[in-house]
Amino acid sequence: MVFSAQEIADHLKTQNFSSFPFAASLKQFWSLNWNMNKYIRGKYAWNWEYQTVIAVVGLSTTVEYMIKGIYESTIGRLFEKEPLSTPEDRLAAEVQSEYAAFINHTPWYKFPFDEKLKALRELPEGNWRSSERQFALGLEYWFKKVWAGLINKATSSAYEAPAKEIQMLTKKIPANLALDRSVKVATVEDPFYSVLILPRYDEFNRNLVALAKQNLEVLEIAGNSKICITVIAADGAFKGEQKNLEVVHEWPILTQVGKKRYALAVDVQSLSSLLRQFDGAEIKLDHIYDY
Repeated sequence: MVFSAQEIADHLKTQNFSSFPFAASLKQFWSLNWNMNKYIRGKYAWNWEYQTVIAVVGLSTTVEYMIKGIYESTIGRLFEKEPLSTPEDRLAAEVQSEYAAFINHTPWYKFPFDEKLKALRELPEGNWRSSERQFALGLEYWFKKVWAGLINKATSSAYEAPAKEIQMLTKKIPANLALDRSVKVATVEDPFYSVLILPRYDEFNRNLVALAKQNLEVLEIAGNSKICITVIAADGAFKGEQKNLEVVHEWPILTQVGKKRYALAVDVQSLSSLLRQFDGAEIKLDHIYDY
């Protein structure tokens, strides 16, 4: 859903909602979910908490995209003008971009939908398109505000607060290694190994890339020897057998013609060298998943 949110944000920079392929986006989500579950079956213990969250998010997004796809391709299209032609259209594009960035580091249900609804209502009266957008976006933001509040209460009572940091075992770090202020070095009396404590989500990605550029050898992440990453590359970029990685799933990026997103299962001990390889134009690192 993070990928889809960003694709919608990219789409709205130059086009209207009505031309976004909501059905294709849903198909990609469920196909990815199926293939990831197929890959982990028999290799890892079934995580009911994660699976429940994915099911709730997937089903609610399916309902949302089905309704939005039908509405935008019918009523929405009747009223639409040039992209970004009204204040409401511009606000919708801004909110979508902000939302896509937000859910990279914070659960979606903590997004300030109430503030966005208030900003929408404060826009001056406009033409027929503005009135239609006020109705459609207002209903969407209001419903998401209510639904997010319910999900927030449910998760707070059912699950523990997620860990904000993750530990990583590495070869002994050199004295001149440049570390971001967010990275801590655990006290470990060992002449050969070090333990780094990194913040999760986006900062985890950023710090790992920075450490890889300094040739730091990573041995384990949170006790795991495998990690999942996604990269963006052209179709056929990973044909044939690959060393130290396995292509779990691949799917086209709906807003980038000729480009695909690849989900890769990577050996942690090969991660640093792969990150250095994926720092070019042909294969671009998308995300590193911190379990």
